[in-house]
Amino acid sequence: MVSLLLSHAGTRVAHDVVDRLLETDRFRVLNVEPSLAERAVEQFHQYDDQAISLTDHVIGLQARDYRIEHILTYGFQTLGFTALPRE
Repeated sequence: MVSLLLSHAGTRVAHDVVDRLLETDRFRVLNVEPSLAERAVEQFHQYDDQAISLTDHVIGLQARDYRIEHILTYGFQTLGFTALPRE
C-alpha cells in the first residue's frame, strides 16, 4: 500500500502513512526466516497458473502462521484473505 501511495500521492504522503503504521500497535513488521522463504518458494511453484509474486506468498504464509485474516493490499485475494481497504 505504501508503494501505491508513493506512486500516486507522492513521497510526503507515503512517508506519513508508513510512519503512522509503524507507530500503532495494530501493525507489526515480521521477519522472513529462511524456513519461511523455503515454504514460500514451494508455494510459488505450486501456484504456477497464477500471477502471484513470491513476496505475496511470503506475506500469505506469515498471515496464516500468525492467524491474520485481513491484509492491507489492493490486489491479494487469491490466497483466501480479506483485502483491506475493501472496494
